[in-house]
Amino acid sequence: MGIILGDGGLPGNHQVTISFNNKTDREYSSYLKNILKKLFSLDCHIHYRKNNNGADIIASSSNLVDFLIKHGLVVGNKVRNQVDMPAWIHEKIEYQKACVRGLVDTDGSFYCHKYISNGKEYRYIKLCFTNCSRPLLRSVLKIFQKLRFKAYLNGDHVSIYCASDIKRYFKEIVTHNL
Repeated sequence: MGIILGDGGLPGNHQVTISFNNKTDREYSSYLKNILKKLFSLDCHIHYRKNNNGADIIASSSNLVDFLIKHGLVVGNKVRNQVDMPAWIHEKIEYQKACVRGLVDTDGSFYCHKYISNGKEYRYIKLCFTNCSRPLLRSVLKIFQKLRFKAYLNGDHVSIYCASDIKRYFKEIVTHNL
């Protein structure tokens, strides 16, 4: 669910798409294809976009789309629809962690923030999840706070700045996108 809420979508009643960068996310795209095969017994194909590094995993299955809609996803533009996690995800912490993992693996980043103060350079690893759906941002923030991460919402970003929380993220939530 998190992956589809992140870089995926239901553009219509017959397909599920998951977009990725063909250069930087090639390994992750293989993982995604395997997950779709394992969970839904579907073979997917990849559509490579011309003139850029973008690509899409496409799973053509009206049964899969019906299943995802039944479990709380929405067909169409996620930003215009201001999507959120389906309510059932909030029932179990394992579901919440899995959904956040999918969201951060697709629409998040870990980066080195560096700055100079009083002539000394400082470097910190930070997490940033970016999305234009306010309900989804609030849900991610709420889950991080429930798990006692020091998380902040600023505009269209949920961020974690504390290095110990970043380490804990990798232990407790984990990532599948290297």
